[in-house]
Amino acid sequence: MITIYIMAFLRFILIFSLVIYILRMITVFIFRRYVKKVQKQFEQQQTYNQHQNSKEGDILIQKPSQSKKRGFEDKGEYIDYEEIK
Repeated sequence: MITIYIMAFLRFILIFSLVIYILRMITVFIFRRYVKKVQKQFEQQQTYNQHQNSKEGDILIQKPSQSKKRGFEDKGEYIDYEEIK
């Protein structure tokens, strides 16, 4: 009697494991496909924007964005000191 329950439990564990494994494989496949689709759309949008902004024969110079100047303006007042021996 107990062996029937053990066999049924083992069968349930096996079937459950297989279902989880198959679902995992399917979700990985779908996720990779979705990421590739989004990446392709992004690349198409970037190439469209580049072609739309420039005409044939134009030279495009891209300057880096101006970052904050590093200096004493944000850090406060500089105080000169002397060492005491």
